[in-house]
Amino acid sequence: MMWLELIKLREEAGLSQKEMAEKLKVTEIYYASLERPPRKRTKLLIPSARMIRRIAQIVGKNENMREEIEKKLFIIRQKHLAPKGLKEFFLEKTNAYSLGSMPQEFIDRVKEDIKKFEPLNDDFYNRIGITHEVLENILAGKYAPTRELVVSIATGLKQPIAEYLILAGYIPDSIRETFTSPYGRIFFRKLGDLSPQDVVKVITILVQLLDTMKWEGK
Repeated sequence: MMWLELIKLREEAGLSQKEMAEKLKVTEIYYASLERPPRKRTKLLIPSARMIRRIAQIVGKNENMREEIEKKLFIIRQKHLAPKGLKEFFLEKTNAYSLGSMPQEFIDRVKEDIKKFEPLNDDFYNRIGITHEVLENILAGKYAPTRELVVSIATGLKQPIAEYLILAGYIPDSIRETFTSPYGRIFFRKLGDLSPQDVVKVITILVQLLDTMKWEGK
């Protein structure tokens, strides 16, 4: 999925949507639409070949990495644009690249929590903000969801955000106790009204702050 890959690359580069848009010289609204998950009766926006090259230049740390990112994004682009009969071919090509996976504890927890919502319908997928295909790839260990998507899944399944982020490996071991303390649980309950994007922004800042405090205290 192009939108998921773009989120993953941007987050790994430590950039916000606004910062990414500025580097690409496009509006924040336009770039955000590239990262928006597909919805029924809504056309999925796919970046142009020129845009893909610019993204690879921005997020790639070296020339080899930039080439790999560019190749992968081009294959994903062709998969989206290809006639129906060729989509499976490009899916196989995409899977030839490492898509990453999540810790087994996270996958097992999601599988267990999903059982409470079976049979799964369109409302369920709309609530957690992903498609059936993406969820299957996550549960099969073929794709690692971004921190933002983990928050969205936890919220949709009505599970504690902190627990999901810890199981997914997005909270450093050094500060996990802070997130699971009584005060930490209260903090996450207060975040319940925010969007997944805003929750991730708050958590990212908090993780950096707590990690810095840990090091300074040594």
